[in-house]
Amino acid sequence: MTARRKAAYFFLAGWLIFASVLASQEKTGDEDKTLRLAIGDARLKNTVIEVSPGAILSARTGKPLSFEKMVREMKDSRFIYVGESHDNAAMHDIQLKVIGGLFGQDPHLSIGLEMLPAETQPALDRWSEGVLSRDELVREVRWYVNWSLNFGYYEKIFDFVRDHKIPVFALNSPRDVITKIRLKGWEGLSDREKALVPEPDLSNQDHRTLIRTIFESSEIPHAMKGEGLEKMYEGLYRAQSAWDEVMAVNAIRGAEREKRRMVVLAGSGHLLYNLGINRRVAEKNRLPFRTLVAVELAANEPKLAVSASLADFIWGIPEQERPAFPAVGLALKKVDGLENIIVERKPIDGVALGSDIEKGDVILSVDGRSFNDINEMRTYLAGIPWDGEAKFRLLRNGEAREVTVKFKFQPQGETQDDGKKAPTDRMKTAPIAATAGGRLERLQKRIEDVSKRAEGEVGVAIRHLESEQGLEVNAGSRFPMASTFKLPVLVEVMAQVKEGKFSLEDEVSIQKTDQHLGSGMLSSLTAPGIKLTVRNLANLMMMVSDNSAADLLLAKVGAENVNRRLKQYGIEGISVNRSCQQLIMDWMGVDHQKFEGYTLEQIEAESRKMPERGPEARRESRQKFILDPRDQSTPAAMNLLLEKIYKREILDAASCDLILFIMLRCQTGEGRIKGELPPETPVAHKTGTIAGTFNDTGIITLPEGFGHVALTVFTKNFEDEAEDVERIIAEIARLVYDYFVFTGDVPPSATLH
Repeated sequence: MTARRKAAYFFLAGWLIFASVLASQEKTGDEDKTLRLAIGDARLKNTVIEVSPGAILSARTGKPLSFEKMVREMKDSRFIYVGESHDNAAMHDIQLKVIGGLFGQDPHLSIGLEMLPAETQPALDRWSEGVLSRDELVREVRWYVNWSLNFGYYEKIFDFVRDHKIPVFALNSPRDVITKIRLKGWEGLSDREKALVPEPDLSNQDHRTLIRTIFESSEIPHAMKGEGLEKMYEGLYRAQSAWDEVMAVNAIRGAEREKRRMVVLAGSGHLLYNLGINRRVAEKNRLPFRTLVAVELAANEPKLAVSASLADFIWGIPEQERPAFPAVGLALKKVDGLENIIVERKPIDGVALGSDIEKGDVILSVDGRSFNDINEMRTYLAGIPWDGEAKFRLLRNGEAREVTVKFKFQPQGETQDDGKKAPTDRMKTAPIAATAGGRLERLQKRIEDVSKRAEGEVGVAIRHLESEQGLEVNAGSRFPMASTFKLPVLVEVMAQVKEGKFSLEDEVSIQKTDQHLGSGMLSSLTAPGIKLTVRNLANLMMMVSDNSAADLLLAKVGAENVNRRLKQYGIEGISVNRSCQQLIMDWMGVDHQKFEGYTLEQIEAESRKMPERGPEARRESRQKFILDPRDQSTPAAMNLLLEKIYKREILDAASCDLILFIMLRCQTGEGRIKGELPPETPVAHKTGTIAGTFNDTGIITLPEGFGHVALTVFTKNFEDEAEDVERIIAEIARLVYDYFVFTGDVPPSATLH
């Protein structure tokens, strides 16, 4: 994609990231259709004009004009809209120049910003009054939480605003409200949310043409073109319209508050063809306005043809060689009860792409500094220039590790030193599409084909929870559960809480002998002296697969009670018998009874004295472990447990809701069920790994009302690397996802809850 196309795409980044994974590789070098549409102003839409680098064109005349003349022609406009590609410094320089020119013409000016939500307005008022410093502003508006781009792109504009005491207004809406509109429509909002975002009009056909052109800008496999894709587009269009609507309303409020004309700074896609924010403001107040957008031209392009209706003024600029500031590309989050910041997903772009940073990593420090606030950490990282580096100290599976991220610029599409492709504006994952109109038998055949390619054994159980369609592939065979057994343990915990045997808020004191082998965080903490609630133990057990937490809870509820409860629920085929530590020792061929009462340090010291096992010994140990009937489950039985939890057929609704909520926050197995699904697809799941077994079991939420799928993929007897087996699970999950979304076999339906 040439940089000039980002003007059209950038504004949809938050929503198109979902749709873009449905697209095959983009065609590079092709004409950008978004710049040549016959939409917008009826007098101009069929006229094509040519823009060159450094020239400003008047759409009305089709001829170049000076900057001063353009500003004079803006004099009678109450609203002036200046577009941007967010990471293009030249476009921000244009914005500043326009603000300066208009201020010199008439200082009675105000500024509206897409970048911040309206609740940050008090801080912006204090900035305009000269009360806040730069650091205080970034902190109070939570710049790096509300906006992902480096503040440096906007710093000169903010300085001008403060130096001249120009009122500045936040125009945006909370993202979660827009997301809700995309999924459920405006009618699905609460009364409080409706007060934040007025109901948007969805009837403008030219605007629909623009958004659809952007949506379909990449080639989409024919099999995906159908009812499912159309519903995805409609959700996207609802979101984009709501986004434009709320910014239009907030722009009018700001201008009326100060009785000043307003310069609105927003992504160009919100302004193209005068169909976005600008159209909605004009429809409400009928006041004159002008729009300026900039388009980039590659070095070998002396001219670029665009529609005359694209904007009132079109400014050609050379394509930038690289952004002024590095994008780090780290998605971060906070978890209740933990001071440190957590990596939300493996980096998919930015300078962190390709680094040894994984989902669920706990960030202990960056360059020796500890952070417990995401905005503060991102503020620090934003200060690192190109060719700099940041040294991360991470905690993963109880082990601390050092990772250095180099802030090296990599041109789009070029190969990095590690063989990975450099990140581009849009993700380019090519999905495996189910054939339109295909039947369930075809899906089963494709899953069987994937399973046959595996070196080990695979079992799959699938159930669409609304339509009750499903299939099984080797789902009656028994597999080691590994850490997926923690889900039945959590069910028993909730059952005993419901019976009043203990409370989720009861505290458990952690002793040194409670710190066990394997994954998790508890084993790396200092005991005694730790007290955790049952709730927090459950969170650790499910979210980071903490073995110590699981063993404490299993000891509390009793393995025999777990099995008895499952049978009461009508679930046959799951057997929970041993603690995590016992499982690991049995796999290692060690008699766990000899280590009863040992601390983790003592166990590890003894294990170091043992002779190292060769490949054949490890293979024999794995085979013995696989044949042990304890702690095994069929995929069908585990999937039935998922279904009963989702449908509230066990426990009570509140308990099932909590289980699903905890599972949604699972931080392990990024490359398994979630591996090839569109980013941000909700998956409530639990993974497990031991002795050639790589498992994942969970519930996938399909987009646009297509319901939910319970999916369990168990494996055993693999000698492959974990990444290879995870790829098999991810491929199966993607086949399932595409089948239920794109074949039309399952009509869109309301969710069960």
